[in-house]
Amino acid sequence: MADNALKRLAQSRKPGRWLIAAIESVQESHGAGRVDPGWFHPSDFGNDCDAFLAFKFLGAPAVEDISARSRRIFDHGSGRDYYLKMDVKKAGISLIKNEADRKIVIPHLRIRGELDDWVQNPSTGRRYVVDFKTMNTTEFKALEAVKVSHHRQLHPYMYNKETYEGYVLYEDKNDQELKSMPADFVMTLWQAEIVDRIDRVLTGIRHGLVRRNPPPNDSRCPFYNICSIADIKKLLEQSGLEL
Repeated sequence: MADNALKRLAQSRKPGRWLIAAIESVQESHGAGRVDPGWFHPSDFGNDCDAFLAFKFLGAPAVEDISARSRRIFDHGSGRDYYLKMDVKKAGISLIKNEADRKIVIPHLRIRGELDDWVQNPSTGRRYVVDFKTMNTTEFKALEAVKVSHHRQLHPYMYNKETYEGYVLYEDKNDQELKSMPADFVMTLWQAEIVDRIDRVLTGIRHGLVRRNPPPNDSRCPFYNICSIADIKKLLEQSGLEL
């Protein structure tokens, strides 16, 4: 990645371009992303493709090419996540006493992850699970309700905390305006899109056949390079996992 930046530097005639090239040389990345064989993570349920879930569960080799600009976008979201957690704590409404309180594990469904926050309304005493999201201005202005994929991701956290009300707190990346969208637990959603889906994916892994949507080799997917050719049963054998 550094060599690419140096080539851009050598070809550039714009003043100060060398500074941007040097910075971007360390922001670009190419790697496998997070690998945690044997577990599903709540954020993964935002992806509609069963093959994606299967590959994540099996710890299959992934390819994630992250541009310098994308890295800055991700870092912005991570930074806002950190400061919002600090602000919620300062406001005295967080139920998180230590970082271990953010961890969730649902062994029988093979789900684990880390929630953003768990809060209590000081007036009513009611508890809520909260997830933080940043988005661009166009999306933010059009937002009138929680996004379906975000609502789905919140369910494992609510289930684990036995807290069946929640919010997704959205922040506009441009002007930092906030919107708090209700995202309560829906039993039919939990059953169909989490519990039944996990069963379908694990059954598919055992039989070597999982649903692919969108079509294989969608370059936005970290598994696009193996999706069409991967032997699911062989990946299961290589993982050493028992189903």
